[in-house]
Amino acid sequence: MRVLLVAILCLITAGSASAQAGQKFLDEGIRLMRDGKPDKAESQFEKAISADPKVGLYHMWLGNAVGQQASTASTIKQPFMARRIKAEFEKAIELDPSLLDARDGLIQFYLQAPGFMGGSPAKAREQQREIAKRDAVRGHLSAATIAWHGRDTVATERELKAAVTAAPDSVNTVVALAQRQAAWGRTGDKWFGIEHWGVEPDIITSAKGMGNGVPIGWTIATPEVADAFPGLTFSTFGGNPVSSAVGLAVIKVIEEDDLRTNARVVGDYLLQRMLEL
Repeated sequence: MRVLLVAILCLITAGSASAQAGQKFLDEGIRLMRDGKPDKAESQFEKAISADPKVGLYHMWLGNAVGQQASTASTIKQPFMARRIKAEFEKAIELDPSLLDARDGLIQFYLQAPGFMGGSPAKAREQQREIAKRDAVRGHLSAATIAWHGRDTVATERELKAAVTAAPDSVNTVVALAQRQAAWGRTGDKWFGIEHWGVEPDIITSAKGMGNGVPIGWTIATPEVADAFPGLTFSTFGGNPVSSAVGLAVIKVIEEDDLRTNARVVGDYLLQRMLEL
């Protein structure tokens, strides 16, 4: 009996040591991710999995790290990395079905990867339904993501409104709104289309319109959001001197020629004439 108790105690001690080691590697990997070093973070998450392979969270973060690297990898490496990303997210969900971030990761994978790499909008919708069973708000947000990918703006707006209705007082839901075609005064009077709705998003991104065709992109975010991602690049085409000068010139023309008002006047005229048809 005494031998059995000693053996059980040894197993408990070993398990506790493995858990502590895994958490240490996880924390270091997350820190490296925030510093924009997913390649180094990858090795930390691999060590965490070696310490305790049955923790879904470790697999999810490994999938995230590989995913960040895949976006800039060569076309030769991407198919192999895609399979690994998918496998890690699937393993994370297998070990812990409540990991909604892993399910969201799979949705992004299924929407972005081509079919021969495993991409599938149908499978993305399956994950969205699983998320909705566990969290109504996140279910609507995931549905909005899928709708936006399919260029269904009506469904996107419907799902976003449903998310707000489901949790009107939530301070945890980050609203990210891409202001591309609806930016730079095109909707009339306002700089950004979202302003017409009285919404203050946590993140706004924009690109081509600011440069009137010249490559440029930017992201603006609240301090709480921006400070959570130090060292990361937020745009495809950043603010190089030439593009930045063009962007400032475009803003100056929009202001001085009052193009926002012009957009409203012309837009109202076109809408009225179309309604008369």
